[in-house]
Amino acid sequence: MFSKGRYENIFEVRKGREMSVKPFPTRTTKIKRRRKSISLPIPSIREAVLEDTQSFHGEVYIVGGGPSLKNFDFSTLTNKCTIVVNKSIFHTPNPNYFISVDYTFLQKVRTKNFHSIPVKKFFVADFSHPFLKEVNGQITDTRYNLTYDLRDYNLLIRAYKREGIGYTFKDFRTGRNSGFCALQLAVIFDFKKIYLLGIDLDKQRQTHYHEGYGERLNSFNSKLDEYYNYFKIGLEQLKRERPDIQVISCSPSSRLNQTIEYQDVRNLL
Repeated sequence: MFSKGRYENIFEVRKGREMSVKPFPTRTTKIKRRRKSISLPIPSIREAVLEDTQSFHGEVYIVGGGPSLKNFDFSTLTNKCTIVVNKSIFHTPNPNYFISVDYTFLQKVRTKNFHSIPVKKFFVADFSHPFLKEVNGQITDTRYNLTYDLRDYNLLIRAYKREGIGYTFKDFRTGRNSGFCALQLAVIFDFKKIYLLGIDLDKQRQTHYHEGYGERLNSFNSKLDEYYNYFKIGLEQLKRERPDIQVISCSPSSRLNQTIEYQDVRNLL
């Protein structure tokens, strides 16, 4: 199921080496602000994912940040396999995977709190943006001459396309947002039932179920059509090419309910 080819182009951040075979080292590393990195005895990704797909019968819950999750009882996810997106990492108990394509995420949260959560943390470098460059292993946003410091993440994915769905890390698609990256991750991991929580993509009176991002409502809403189109294209591709993978919306207000099946999450947990 998990060929080496599927796991090419995934790198352990601190050593910059392929993560397709060898396990993570267990160690402690001093970094800036005298903060130490948490020791994560994580096995190879292929091994970990195979265990998760078998233990959870091929089911995974993607936890986004949409307003539909306001007042949601996150404790009901305790015994589920989860891929958490951005700030949902602080509300979902015992998450299995974290993913973000937003480099500014760590500027919006307490880094110490993020760092202390023992979960496999993926960062997606979206090279479909022309301003993102890599020179001598350093990823730089050329608009601001900002070099990415990814030491708070475990794994780096280099992505070069935004539209559609890829089936290997080498062909990872971003959809220009972290929620889509979570869907893409679940597909590569070969989960067969993928439940979407808080992936709303509709214009509401607030941007997220939580606070702390600070983006203006009009600015956020202006991006939703683009995000929705990437989801729609990717989901339609999955229906054609991978009918064995079922993606289900668990948000009653999601625009995706026009494209995929909706189920009330209360009947699933």
